[in-house]
Amino acid sequence: ARVSTKGGELISFEQDGREYIWQGDADYWQGQNPVLFPVLCSLKDNKSTFEGRDIYLPKHGFARKSDFELENLKEDSVTLLLKSCEETLKLYPYSFEFRVTHRISEKSFDTVFEVTNTDNKNMIFTIGGHTGFNVPIFGNGSFEDHKIVFDCVENAVNYKAPTGGLIVNVNGDSDVINGSDFIKLDYSMFDNDAIMLTNLKSKHVSLMDSNGHGVRMRISDFKALGIWTPAYKKAPFICLEPWNGLPSFENESGKFEDKPFAVILEPEKKYSVSYTVEII
Repeated sequence: ARVSTKGGELISFEQDGREYIWQGDADYWQGQNPVLFPVLCSLKDNKSTFEGRDIYLPKHGFARKSDFELENLKEDSVTLLLKSCEETLKLYPYSFEFRVTHRISEKSFDTVFEVTNTDNKNMIFTIGGHTGFNVPIFGNGSFEDHKIVFDCVENAVNYKAPTGGLIVNVNGDSDVINGSDFIKLDYSMFDNDAIMLTNLKSKHVSLMDSNGHGVRMRISDFKALGIWTPAYKKAPFICLEPWNGLPSFENESGKFEDKPFAVILEPEKKYSVSYTVEII
């Protein structure tokens, strides 16, 4: 495995000579496995209101483009640290420590996000992962030969954000997965950007080829799941994105604390969530 201090992300995971993480390509998407904090997706009008003042945060937050410190390095894990500073305080009015730990074993990796509120007031944020996986995942077949498989038969709520990254169907739809335990992949289903699911019962989601090989992600710590590949590009990857948060709604108040699944963390408290990816 390889990890970058730029963005604190795991940028490579190989097993038996096969790379599972998307390696980035400007023709499709330069990202690989970005860490989303303290906001995910885009804000309405590129701003939100914190404590009565307008705050302008970039899409998916600033962590993914920040330089993390190497705090701890072991044979099978690494912990990277991002602390609030003068530059972050201009964008986001809280003092914090944000740690990202990646642990590996022969056939899996864990990513742990830990936020510590070092301020004297409640801190509000959303948080998530954005892991890109190569498709075909085992080197054989086409994109359409793959499917997303859930533990349970699902009747999930699917939100759509086709214009400006804002969710337009406020109450959600159930047209992507309804009474089934899988989604068969097709590029056309991403013509209006990501699939965004909530109310999932499953604790795991898998990306599998026609032979049942792939990766299995534990998502039980998260309230929502994004599934994405760029529209109209037929890119050779797909992202599985566990989120505690959602993009902005077209009709929302603009107050950050009103965002679905936003985390409110008290002073001197810690918040931790994690996901695991296992080769199957």
